[in-house]
Amino acid sequence: MVRAGGPLPEWDVVGFRVADTACAVPLAHVRQVVYPAPVAELPAAPEGVAGFADHRGHVLPVFDTFRLLGLAPGAPSSADRPKWILLDVGGVTIALVCDSVTGVIGIEKHGAWSSRGERRTGSARFIGHVTSRGGRPLLVLDIAAFAPLLREVGLSPRVTPNEVTS
Repeated sequence: MVRAGGPLPEWDVVGFRVADTACAVPLAHVRQVVYPAPVAELPAAPEGVAGFADHRGHVLPVFDTFRLLGLAPGAPSSADRPKWILLDVGGVTIALVCDSVTGVIGIEKHGAWSSRGERRTGSARFIGHVTSRGGRPLLVLDIAAFAPLLREVGLSPRVTPNEVTS
């Protein structure tokens, strides 16, 4: 599809797997991909917050993507090693747990369903866009959806809760 002035822009995202679900986050928010470190659990933590971990002298909140998306944790294949994707959420770095990272991919926004302007609850609040990649659904997470959970654990991201970030 072509729009006035040229082809539709692609959206660069970092793809990853959570159990059998293909997910992605906007590349612009990705700081680093690392192997997991020990996590200190937080008593009475909000749903989806696994705890906190030290990464190179900085304490990071760790988010359990399985619980955030309402999925049962899957056993990664022997070729996969669990990873953390470090994301910038309004100036706060968080760790997002995943089974494996598939790499940087370009997707076209015009074919994606967007939840912009919709009231989302439960695990759906973390899904900003749904598109297709290789004939399978690809869930693009809404980075701004992490802000309310960060505030619950005493952190102050500079992002509004209903802003879908791309």
